[in-house]
Amino acid sequence: EVIEGARLSPSEILGSRQEPRIREQDFGNFQDVHLMKECKQQRQSFGRFFYRFPNGESGADVYDRVSTWLETLYRDMDYGPLDQNSTILLVTHGLVSRIFLMRWYQWSVEEFEEMYNPGNCQLLVMNRDDLRTARTYYALSEDSMQCLQFAETTKERMVRSRQQTHIFEASDLPIATESQSSLPICGVLDEEP
Repeated sequence: EVIEGARLSPSEILGSRQEPRIREQDFGNFQDVHLMKECKQQRQSFGRFFYRFPNGESGADVYDRVSTWLETLYRDMDYGPLDQNSTILLVTHGLVSRIFLMRWYQWSVEEFEEMYNPGNCQLLVMNRDDLRTARTYYALSEDSMQCLQFAETTKERMVRSRQQTHIFEASDLPIATESQSSLPICGVLDEEP
């Protein structure tokens, strides 16, 4: 459905797959409304990244899953069907999107705690920027920064940090998640598209 909505011809799509490592955080079994409310209060005081729900996962657990998936993505870029001219579309949930960005940009736990999930079906776009230097960088769009609801001071700090330290070799990283119909698309779908 997502690929059909992008109005792409089959020749433009290299492939798609469901990837369980980028599924949503497991919040445990919340049958008891009072226990759920108590856990959410504990999470606020403990921190959203490290708090583990009973019989569930913490954000740190999801970070580990996303990290192993990124290693596979890097291998797909080096040895598989993807190359530096591929566009990758990830369809997943809000927390996983934020963890992916945290891992990609090497954001701190504090920066993670200062952002929020994007709205339902909100696009987060990483634009490829080859023009600044001889190296390739993937910049998170301003619209994406806004939908993550960063505080203005956090955005300014992250932009300064990006200008100083977050420039990578093109061969080190996969291509951005911006969809362009002239480029092939590889959809990596969550188990619940």
